[in-house]
Amino acid sequence: MAALFTCCLGCCGDGGTGHIPLKEMPNVQLDTHHMGTDVVIVKSGRRICGTGGCLANAPLHQNKSYFEFKIQSTGIWGIGVATQKVNLNQVPMGQDINSLVLRHDGSMYHNNEEKNRLPANSLPQEGDIVGITYDHVELNLYLNGKNMHCPASGIRGTVFPVVYGECVCVCVCVCTQLHAQGPSWSKHTKTVVKRARQNLSPLRRLKRFGMGPQILKRFYSCTIESVLTGWITAWYGNCSASDHKVLQRVVRTAQYITGAKLPAIQDLYIRQCERKAHKIVRDFSHPSYRFISLLSHSKLYWSAKSRTKRLLNSFYPQAIRLLNN
Repeated sequence: MAALFTCCLGCCGDGGTGHIPLKEMPNVQLDTHHMGTDVVIVKSGRRICGTGGCLANAPLHQNKSYFEFKIQSTGIWGIGVATQKVNLNQVPMGQDINSLVLRHDGSMYHNNEEKNRLPANSLPQEGDIVGITYDHVELNLYLNGKNMHCPASGIRGTVFPVVYGECVCVCVCVCTQLHAQGPSWSKHTKTVVKRARQNLSPLRRLKRFGMGPQILKRFYSCTIESVLTGWITAWYGNCSASDHKVLQRVVRTAQYITGAKLPAIQDLYIRQCERKAHKIVRDFSHPSYRFISLLSHSKLYWSAKSRTKRLLNSFYPQAIRLLNN
């Protein structure tokens, strides 16, 4: 079970000295720190044995997530999503507000209420693969790749894939695929903030030496701001609100040191998007020129419909909105 993540920055980012190389996303597997007392995890975190439940080690942050379980042997089992507050020693799950699961009999339970049920002739058997999609509102089931049209909802908060079994002879192989974390930029943001903060110390020294606000501001622009805005058009739009606050905190600290008004990180992002968009529009040979085109008989640019927030907040839709405004 692995989290797959590929990112292409070549056509939508601004190069510069502030570029931070992205790190490979960690593997997603069963978490031995969040499992029942009578549970045993084997096969490098891919299989659960014993009585009780276990969470995966990655929350479902992405707007639309998909993961799947392979039923290794029949018995009493359940799969679904749960928060970290769930009681992993309680079998079956689905008896409280912290879990939403498909049970071995085809019923889907949340808060001790049956939310839906699979048809009697479509119950998972030994060797079947049960896929689950979750969009933070509704959970849907797939059996061997076929949509069962059996939605369920009701759970709230940050959830993780969960699986449980009862009695030692039951084994459930977890997640041959899990696209849970998606393009999370938290690690990248932490690296950017760390490098930017390293330049705050020289900024403080320059102030102690009596340098004026203009010189301090120029030093900030050449060092800290260049780090914060490296490839910013590629990653800032899909950062979380907490990441935005951490980045802005660095700007506020630098502003306190310099004593000069500094542009907010959001303003820097908008400026970089506008600059990049104007460059693309003026260059017919640019690879991305075809993505930003005028509507027929209009001065407005054509904008494709975005079905997900990830696409809506990415560079091209943002740039087109800025050009149209």
